Amino acid sequence: MGTYSEEESDAIRGGLMAAVALVSKTDSGFIAMFKESAAAGKTVQSLPADLKEIFSEFDIPRVKRGGELELLREAVRIADSKDSATGQAYRDAVREATSAAAEASKGISDVEQGVLDQIEAIVSEKLAASTTYLVEPDSLTSPGVVEDSSASSE
Repeated sequence: MGTYSEEESDAIRGGLMAAVALVSKTDSGFIAMFKESAAAGKTVQSLPADLKEIFSEFDIPRVKRGGELELLREAVRIADSKDSATGQAYRDAVREATSAAAEASKGISDVEQGVLDQIEAIVSEKLAASTTYLVEPDSLTSPGVVEDSSASSE
């Protein structure tokens, strides 16, 4: 177990939330999103105390559109850097939360399965930086995702 800086806590919280948001964005509608978020939220209870404490704060990290999977990758790296048990617990929580979200509303669709496969690749350390996505993260929207205001429009 380890202690986490504010930036590390934001990344760990944001990585899990971004992964769940990517799954939830594949279904349309508020009710589906609510069911999926509630199902995913239950998995936080199984986290070790040091990780669970990070999720006790209700601070939704700001994630640039298309940056969800990179944030998840960074969160996994941070959890792994503390110790192997913490890293594995975080990976398991991401798997459980995203699977629960996908199953919560009408079962797992093909699009959701594609997103789950991308998430699994990250938590299994199989995803290369130059991956071709089945579902482009840029095509999905979620609460807390902001446009990159530093990008110039030419």
